[in-house]
Amino acid sequence: MLIAAAILVLGVGFPLFLFPKNTDVDFAWTVASPIMAAALGASYLSASVLEVLAARANTWANARVAVPAVFVFTVLTLAITFIHIDLFHLHAGVFSARFVAWVWLAVYVIVPIILGIVWFRQTRIPGSDAKQIAPMSPPMRAIWLASGLILLSLGAYLLVAPISASALWPWPLTALTGRAVGAWLIGFGVLSAHAGIENDLARLYPIFPALTLFALLHGIVLIRFHTDLDWTRPSAWVYALVLVGWLAIGLYNWMSPQKHAGDLAALEN
Repeated sequence: MLIAAAILVLGVGFPLFLFPKNTDVDFAWTVASPIMAAALGASYLSASVLEVLAARANTWANARVAVPAVFVFTVLTLAITFIHIDLFHLHAGVFSARFVAWVWLAVYVIVPIILGIVWFRQTRIPGSDAKQIAPMSPPMRAIWLASGLILLSLGAYLLVAPISASALWPWPLTALTGRAVGAWLIGFGVLSAHAGIENDLARLYPIFPALTLFALLHGIVLIRFHTDLDWTRPSAWVYALVLVGWLAIGLYNWMSPQKHAGDLAALEN
């Protein structure tokens, strides 16, 4: 299921990231803002890494960090799709846009159902988790939990009131793109809070390469479309600083020889 999800998000991510001005013909809806389209593409591409690495794990404890976040994100995206169904290319004159829109709808209807069933069945399998390999320090665990709360709160605000909440974002948002960003933030919030609850760097291995790629790709988006950001807003600088922080966290936990060896051993065992 995770591999299938990774393939699907790669199919969405590459066109958005590489050709953000072509969403009228190669995406499910028209994203008028190129920086918004490219940022969505960067998020989808980094999510594919999370899903592939989780799928490689041989134990549920080392794979499950990806599942609740993906499930919540897909459910929210399905709800957003129905709320703004009139903006989707379901009846577009261009075949490619119409095809992508119907595939999008089918994917976001089917994936949450199958993933929910698979997740439920997995939790019914008897057994216990292996001993924690690399617990976090209390301050680091608190950061993960606090980050989760902040992301969940901001994401919920964007979902409920996307237009007013867009004042907190570094580039203009519509109701649809605002809610799309909100779904991503809630997904990341679930991921971050889950990481704090797991409290084991070995079990969190899939996060760190994905977090590194997320920061790098969004950094490219920031440089590529720097003129589209409102640098008079504090949120633009917060956005840039968060990317730097996530890049540092991702690289440190991914590349640290001691932790990396433990992570790979956990995956293999």
